[in-house]
Amino acid sequence: MGNLTKSTFTIYFENPFWVGVLEESFDGVLFIGRHVFGAEPTNAELVAFYLNDFASVPRLRVEAASSERNHPANFKRSVREARRDQGRVGVRPSSHDAYRKAFEEEMKSRASDRRTRERLDEEERYLKRVEMKKEARKGH
Repeated sequence: MGNLTKSTFTIYFENPFWVGVLEESFDGVLFIGRHVFGAEPTNAELVAFYLNDFASVPRLRVEAASSERNHPANFKRSVREARRDQGRVGVRPSSHDAYRKAFEEEMKSRASDRRTRERLDEEERYLKRVEMKKEARKGH
């Protein structure tokens, strides 16, 4: 994919489940993934998730509506930003909206693909029925 420049995994309660949202930035391109835990995950479950299932979280490429800076990282600035991010509860609204938008687009494309596939299957079944009728009329 490229160089990972920033990655954040946030766990929050979205009634009735606990949800984890992964935000990754590769070379300025933002990817967002979402994993539903169900019941509140314990620390041991989180470690097991990170070791076993973290890489399999599906990620959607979203249009970055972020205000990331292009200048090199300053140590003191990054410490300040980390402190500020620790106090933040939940997911940034902009990333949540971006995920919803990307998810809806993905679902629309899947629905379109499914309709096309169903239409082709129906056409194939029709041709098979016609062929069987022809065979029945010929006799064996």
